Amino acid sequence: MSKFIKGQSGNPNGRPKGSKNKKIQHVQTYIASVLEEMDFCAFHKLIELAKYSDDQTIQLTAAKEIAQYLAPKLRSVTLTGDIENPVSFHLNLSPSTDA
Repeated sequence: MSKFIKGQSGNPNGRPKGSKNKKIQHVQTYIASVLEEMDFCAFHKLIELAKYSDDQTIQLTAAKEIAQYLAPKLRSVTLTGDIENPVSFHLNLSPSTDA
């Protein structure tokens, strides 16, 4: 006789959905600390390549990689609705307090 019942969890109070694997978190923390000690920033390296590389292909590739973080890809938006009940949008902008 099997002690497992089909369709029933053996650990109903197991790890919650979306929780992180502790081993992976430790590895990510370690990698981040090593890169920080090396003063390594991939984004800054890309900027340097885009500015100072002698190879135009490398400059273009680096610029394309940078651009995807500065200007996201534009996508078309289609709004549908009832002409009798128009949709209105309100956008309130306030100055940033970040300095």
